[in-house]
Amino acid sequence: MKVLIITDRLGIGGIQTFVYELVKGLKKKNIEIKVYCIYPELNSIPAVYSSYINQNEIISYSSSPILIKIVNKITTLIRKNNISKKNNFRWYTIKKHFNKYIYNNSFDIVHSNSILGDTLLQNLYYKGSRIYFVNTFHGQYKLDKDKHKKLLDFVLLNSKGVVLLSDTTLNTLAKIIPQQKIIRINNALSRRLYSFKNSPNPVFHMTARLNMDKGWKELAYSFYKLYKINLFPQKCELQINCSDESVMSVFDKKIRPFIKLNSKELPEKITFGLLPSYHEEMPFSIIEYINSRIPVLTTPVGALTKMLGKNNTFIKMKDNKVDKSNLLENLIQLINVSEKDRLKMSNKVYENSSKFDYNKFIDSYYKMYYSAIDN
Repeated sequence: MKVLIITDRLGIGGIQTFVYELVKGLKKKNIEIKVYCIYPELNSIPAVYSSYINQNEIISYSSSPILIKIVNKITTLIRKNNISKKNNFRWYTIKKHFNKYIYNNSFDIVHSNSILGDTLLQNLYYKGSRIYFVNTFHGQYKLDKDKHKKLLDFVLLNSKGVVLLSDTTLNTLAKIIPQQKIIRINNALSRRLYSFKNSPNPVFHMTARLNMDKGWKELAYSFYKLYKINLFPQKCELQINCSDESVMSVFDKKIRPFIKLNSKELPEKITFGLLPSYHEEMPFSIIEYINSRIPVLTTPVGALTKMLGKNNTFIKMKDNKVDKSNLLENLIQLINVSEKDRLKMSNKVYENSSKFDYNKFIDSYYKMYYSAIDN
């Protein structure tokens, strides 16, 4: 079987981890995999995942940094001079390459993981091409947007299977997705990424893309307040993972020197995981923490309550936004927790690891692909 997996980018992130883990597991089942990376300038693979996927398995419109730079410059020039409001030269280049690649290569199934991936498939259908495809919804669709509704209609009509990760999405889409197309598969990891560091000065860690809905502003507010009351960096550390280094501009200038930014690699030892997000599905960052015995402070959105259990401490939401005062209160409490209680918290969070079985994760997608072809 030949499978093409579509992702917007590689690097560090939840969907990216999903792709790495899926590729690793499916290759062990002798499935031939290619990964179509829509934005080639963002296709670097962290060292921890370098053995999962080979560079020759990654497909993009170009591997030439010079050509990519030229395409981006032309796109910017067109946009700045209002030459065409509708025509995005980079997107035109991506679509043209994707169409040609599909026409010249035969795949049994295409697996899309984003709105841009679904848009590429929709464009193929408009041109008369018919291919089998499946989708994993990572929380990308917002039903209040008309353009999302139209694309979603296309996906639901033509997809051979739609994987939903949380009850929130299921409840939102249950009325419009045919029940026979809905599949529930829990994300999972094949290995432990971090080590739990139980020390007097806890190490807080957050990994997420640069999107304010992830709670970056609330995190910046809270750590500035900790700085003002001499709890940061004197009594704790903060490490963040974000592929966009401009994330540092969200934090006050006074505390930036004390924050460790990892844009390409993951830290080895941490004490508490953070994700003060407005909305999530089944984020891999949380599974990474659970598998590594790292206690987590996050919001009760998406599948997070089921992932961590109702007894986990969650950040309160206020008017559908993160309550930053409550985030600060919880951070102070975690800083003051004894090492003995931290160890109990570590053991407690690990009890949830059985929910995320890697072999079941791979077997479920393997069966879904074959079912899509047979039907």
